[in-house]
Amino acid sequence: MNPLLIANWKMNPATLAKAEALFRSYALPTKTGATVVVCPPAPFLLPLGKLHKKQPKLKKIAFGAQDVGPANGGAFTGELSPSILKDAGANYVIVGHSERRAAGETNQRINDKVKTALAANMHVLLCVGEAERAHDGAELAVIKDQIDAALDGVPKTQLGRLTICYEPVWAIGTGNPASAGEAIEVGLFILRTMASRIGKHPRTAVRVLYGGSVTSENAHEYLEHDVLSGFLVGGASLNGKSFLGILNALTS
Repeated sequence: MNPLLIANWKMNPATLAKAEALFRSYALPTKTGATVVVCPPAPFLLPLGKLHKKQPKLKKIAFGAQDVGPANGGAFTGELSPSILKDAGANYVIVGHSERRAAGETNQRINDKVKTALAANMHVLLCVGEAERAHDGAELAVIKDQIDAALDGVPKTQLGRLTICYEPVWAIGTGNPASAGEAIEVGLFILRTMASRIGKHPRTAVRVLYGGSVTSENAHEYLEHDVLSGFLVGGASLNGKSFLGILNALTS
């Protein structure tokens, strides 16, 4: 599987004009060697999709959504179903981000979203991570519980469209990232956790990404030992030069 680089723009930029300018700054080299996915605010998906078709260096970029509804239709005011998101051009979706969990999203709600999105043939980017820094292994129990809850009832045949993003909450947007050793250790644990569900070596079927204060300067440190397959990038994705610097670290 190719490395995977996700840009999570969150609630940025403030206008479509700025979003288009940011997207243009993502001009990819002819051969990237990685899958690049942009997750803009949902209203920008369609107009960026039109720009995507007109610019040769943007055509290889895929689109994702920052969230998805718990069902593929029905009376869910304010939610966006997989069908709506796919029609707008998104084939990937972030589920269970720590900011959504902090806003009250429960494990059951995350499980509903994961099952709905996977059943609709979307690629799910499942976020897991502990709230406080730990050095005694306590974070591993938290992460296992989050994975088990999110994937409860998910058929094994659908797990090929799952990517797990390790985002320690204490590292997101703080400028204080997990060390490469910490991230790789957790990545190995996630792969072992998935092994029992997949029935084969998970490294061949599931990507594990790291997110949390990733920059073009520190990205290469996380890629040793062939454990982590890419990054979920927040703040650094709002600058094209920084984001492409991370891509270069991922593919060089």
